[in-house]
Amino acid sequence: MIFKKNLHSNCLRVGFTMQIAAFFPQSLTAWPGRKSSVVYAPGCNFECKYCYAHSIIADSENLETIPQEKILQELFNGFPEVNSVVISGGEPLLQGKKLVEFLQVLKAEGFEVKLDTNGSDSVLLEEILGKGLVDFVSIDLKSQINDYSYFKITGKRVNIEEVWRSIQATKFYCNDYEFRMTFVPALHSHRDVLELSRQLKGAKRFVLQQFIGSEGTLGKEVEGCPSPSYEKLLKTARQIQGIEEVRIRTMKGDEIISPIMQKAGRILF
Repeated sequence: MIFKKNLHSNCLRVGFTMQIAAFFPQSLTAWPGRKSSVVYAPGCNFECKYCYAHSIIADSENLETIPQEKILQELFNGFPEVNSVVISGGEPLLQGKKLVEFLQVLKAEGFEVKLDTNGSDSVLLEEILGKGLVDFVSIDLKSQINDYSYFKITGKRVNIEEVWRSIQATKFYCNDYEFRMTFVPALHSHRDVLELSRQLKGAKRFVLQQFIGSEGTLGKEVEGCPSPSYEKLLKTARQIQGIEEVRIRTMKGDEIISPIMQKAGRILF
């Protein structure tokens, strides 16, 4: 990949106004197998009880943001060994056209891009995918996809049809993607995981993530909730069928459970 070290002047114009709450110049965990820079967008329309990103969600309106031009300067001039950018949050799709413009700049400069989203805006996601502005999409699914389960996690009435349409758009447009679910013992059951995997039948990749309560949470209901054990995640993941690749994601990294579970399947960060 060839990088353009001189940032184009039009990328720094005032018109580019995406809000950025935090920036990690180098990460080995945000995109497994890659060294990436991570851009965090503030605010979220779901506000899940177990969310670890509470610092950029709880009071996003009063959060001090980082000027976009500063982030662009760092991305293009500061880290020659980083060839990918992860856009996370919060919920990046809340940025609307500002996000689209930001992605266009990144792609024009030769970066590969991963987008983390909750899938609540299928129209914008389909536009981004149709324009080829991202290389990898990770949709964070909260539980089995129905009104009750999502209300239990978010405390809000979620437009479930939007989530469904985002899943279908990702399958259709994106060459590489994952659907992931964070397992929180206080909120989820073994059945929730298996039902969600059934709903995702035929998907390329499903990741069952380990909840890490020590990172803090947005909702007090889950404060002090223990993390699910590795053994519990493994037992559940082994029962998932109909998905090309199943992984569990813990503090140690990603481990591929299917189609063949083996030590070589672990991707250490």
